[in-house]
Amino acid sequence: MESRKVLAAMLSAVIAVCASYADEGAVTGEQKQAVNAGLKDFSRALLTAVPQATSQDNVWADAYIGPLFPTNALPHFGGGVSMGLTQLDMRGFKDAAEALAGIAQDLEQGFNIPETFYLPSVSVDIRTGGILLPMDIGFSAMMTNPSIARIDISNPASVTGASSGVDFSLKNFKGVVNYMVIGLDARFRLIKETGILPAVSLGAGWFYTKGSFSVGSGTKDTGASASINLSYESNLVFAQVQVSKNILFLTLFGGARGMLSSTSTAWNWSCSANGEILGQDDGHESLDTLSTNFIKTIQPQIFLGTGFNILCFQGTVSVCTDLRSAVTAIAQKDANSLTWSGAVSLRAKL
Repeated sequence: MESRKVLAAMLSAVIAVCASYADEGAVTGEQKQAVNAGLKDFSRALLTAVPQATSQDNVWADAYIGPLFPTNALPHFGGGVSMGLTQLDMRGFKDAAEALAGIAQDLEQGFNIPETFYLPSVSVDIRTGGILLPMDIGFSAMMTNPSIARIDISNPASVTGASSGVDFSLKNFKGVVNYMVIGLDARFRLIKETGILPAVSLGAGWFYTKGSFSVGSGTKDTGASASINLSYESNLVFAQVQVSKNILFLTLFGGARGMLSSTSTAWNWSCSANGEILGQDDGHESLDTLSTNFIKTIQPQIFLGTGFNILCFQGTVSVCTDLRSAVTAIAQKDANSLTWSGAVSLRAKL
């Protein structure tokens, strides 16, 4: 619900401007440039936030869950659902909306665009212990509206188009939201938990994330209407070290992760009055650390959390932060520059 309120506030700003310009002509080039600058800043914020949000999927408290077919115990496997929130800097979008407002000073107080928004993510996951080797393998996925008919068995890449959008409405606003994520990872046990020694694992994985939202609305009094469309796509690879220790019914864990990603965003907006287009434009931004000097472009993270074990169920609470953004936030004394995530999960496991 909170995300819908933010989208509605975004569109409110654009529609208000359309109404104010209905009798005055098109948006000027200077105003369009200012809007594009704000949306570009917002897209750049997504380039960091989307991989950060994705990295919260399929995080298990145990550094290693054990083999699938041990010789003298139950097999080790499990699955469940994870939900996360990632801080997203909204100041670029807010600047864009206020740039559009221009001369409509009396309308600015009606804007309700926050400087910070928390980007949600949801996924289901399974994890199974390895056979022969001391390792485990995890898989996670989520689609807003999956369609098996869109998957071509002869073309594995067709899975990325298997999710279609879901319509939503809020007062006078109508829109479509689409989200999907799929991922694989493997973790190899380095140290087995015994006595005071914690379990230590070395892991690596890949995630693909794709999302979009579109909102549109209009006003009957002025004939003004507006639409906003934004999409993103990200491929992420990572390597990590994780440590965990069981104490009574708790599993304490933490680790460090290095990520490389190829992320792109694209957006367009338009506003019109009485059938006449007053302003429109589009743009895109991308960040590709997979094809550059990766030593300089690794996105470093640290994460920690606690698992709560009750019978064959485990609930997990964790937090994760991007170290470079933390350094920037501290140096600039700007909390909005910090990129961090929080997640909770509930799983059944053996």
